[in-house]
Amino acid sequence: MPDDDDNIIRFPTFVRVEGEQLPAAFEPIRCYVLVNRVAAKVPLNDWASASAGRHSTFKLTGLDPWRVAETFVGSVHISTVFLGIDHRHFGDGPPLLFETMIFGGSLEGFQNRCSTWDEAEAMHAEALDQVRRGHLRVVK
Repeated sequence: MPDDDDNIIRFPTFVRVEGEQLPAAFEPIRCYVLVNRVAAKVPLNDWASASAGRHSTFKLTGLDPWRVAETFVGSVHISTVFLGIDHRHFGDGPPLLFETMIFGGSLEGFQNRCSTWDEAEAMHAEALDQVRRGHLRVVK
């Protein structure tokens, strides 16, 4: 009888030592919500509910409660938002929960992340400054 083992995929077995901490990359998704502009860690279901509430608020009011700032300079769009999911996948440090991105212009694709609302406001201001410096014209 032919051996059908060629059609079986075997995965390696991982052994976890009791009490051993998993590296951050292997932890479950770390979710946060905003409470008066301060991030609070919550289970995934609570984050999902908060995210749905965010979208409902936006539909009703046109305001995004997770948006820190949004600026347009000509055709360049600078956006800073609360992500709600920790994007620090490797290494130690506080969770990276806010993101600034630049769309358009010479800084297209710029991206930076930070941990707090106050840091996010400063990060947005810095990105705006960078964009404006790139849009200065010398008048003779």
